[in-house]
Amino acid sequence: MLRRIRNTFAILAVAAMLLAPTSSLAGTNIDNIGDRGSPPMVDVLLMRPLGLLALGVSVALYIPAAAITAMTRYSELDTTTEMLVRVPARFVFVDPLGSH
Repeated sequence: MLRRIRNTFAILAVAAMLLAPTSSLAGTNIDNIGDRGSPPMVDVLLMRPLGLLALGVSVALYIPAAAITAMTRYSELDTTTEMLVRVPARFVFVDPLGSH
């Protein structure tokens, strides 16, 4: 049992040492992503269909959330609508291609 624990920790330590340089490289590249966006074809073929799927899920969640919000805090209903319907719809239908 003790040998198995030592082996597990040794494997985790080696994996951490091997992955440490890749995480530092990933940190330098992430800063440049926001400036360029994605290529338009990636946006059309990947991001928009996923956004449409997310819009469907959020609208399905909006119906009970709106009912509960209307019963408890009617003045906050606009916030619920904004977060669960307008933002995903804007992502799919309004934002220009390549902006994601």
